[in-house]
Formats: sequence, structure tokens, C-alpha cells
Amino acid sequence: MQDLIDPLTPRPLRRARARTRPPEMGLGIRLGAGSGLAKGLAMVVGMCLLGLLTGCGEEEQGGLQAASPGPDAIVGGEIQQIELLYDDILATVGGGVTGPDGEALVVDFVVDNQIRALAELAEPLSEPGEYTVRSEVVSVVGDEVEESYVFIYEPDAAPPQLVFPPEDDGGSPLLFWTLVAAGVAVIGVLIWRLVVSMRRLKEPPSPSSSSPPSSSSPPSSSPSS
Repeated sequence: MQDLIDPLTPRPLRRARARTRPPEMGLGIRLGAGSGLAKGLAMVVGMCLLGLLTGCGEEEQGGLQAASPGPDAIVGGEIQQIELLYDDILATVGGGVTGPDGEALVVDFVVDNQIRALAELAEPLSEPGEYTVRSEVVSVVGDEVEESYVFIYEPDAAPPQLVFPPEDDGGSPLLFWTLVAAGVAVIGVLIWRLVVSMRRLKEPPSPSSSSPPSSSSPPSSSPSS
């Protein structure tokens, strides 16, 4: 007959062995983190490119392409009309011409053909000095464009010729380089985090520091005779 264990006798406690996360589980978590960083990096790059294209890729339409007399030109001879060329089909045109003394001249603006307008003066220019031309046009698609420039009239100067204004760059260099610097900084930080994550991925998982449970034999009782 087996000996009965005294309920008052202390028994050794069993230590639960610490469960370690399988290596493949940790690998999946780290791979997910690296993939998330890569997606974030791609998103930031796309937003930076979109900002650059939006802020610096806009082009003006319907602007003044050429004029006679043109901007900053010194002209002479008999001038009784001003020719204005645009890069869009015109619907209406208006404006004014101001003389050297600041007085508005009598002028009539008309659309001569699809892209050309004429400012017809009531009298030819006679007073030397600086004249200001201001035009307001509306294209057939509804775009409104306002232009103004000055030219100098000297009776003994050469007759006017068609002058093409300098092209506008259409963007701000400061804005462009600010976007570039911000994008490079953000991309650099994300790349550094991605490298750190991939480096941790290559490291082998550290074994868990768990000590084997101590075995103690229960006290033996002497068999009864």
C-alpha cells in the first residue's frame, strides 16, 4: 500500500518556464516596421514632388507677348497707334495711355484680329518723355489679363519696332529651394530610421535568460513494517 502524503508536509513549488516569443514572430514584426518606414518614405517623396510641381510648374496664359512701341523702348517718328500681341484669342480689350505729365490721352482700344489689339490715339505723339501703356484683355475662355509698361518718346529717335518682353520665370527660387531642403531633410531622417531597422533585423534574436526549474525530491517516509 502506498504511503499517504501528509497534507501538512511542505511541498516544493514548480517554477513556470518563461515563454519566449518564437524567432519568426519577432522577424515578422521587424519586417512590418521596415515596410512601414519604406511606405512612409515613398509618401513623403511623392508629396515633395507634388509640391514642387504645383508651386513652380505653373505657367501664365493670355499674357502680353510683344508690343510696338515695346517695354522700355526709345522710339521716335510719327506714332498714332500702339500694337499689342497676346498668346490667347481675345474677346474684349480695354485700357489707357498716360503721357509724360500724367494726363490720360484720348485712345480707343480695339481687337484687330484673334491675338492682336490696337490702341488708336486721337492725335500722334508730340511731347517727348515717358509714356505708360495699360491694357486689360479678356480671352474667349474668360481669362482676364492686365498688363502695363512704359516707353520713351523722342522725336528724333528711330521708329518703333515689335519688342518681346522678357519671359517671367513663373516661380519663386526661394520657395523652390525651401521645398527642396525640407524634402531632403525629411527623407534623410526616414532613410536613417530605415537603415537602423534593417540593421536590427539582421541581428540574431537574443536567447531568453530562463533558469531551469530546481528539482527537489519530496521527503521519503520510511516504510512501515
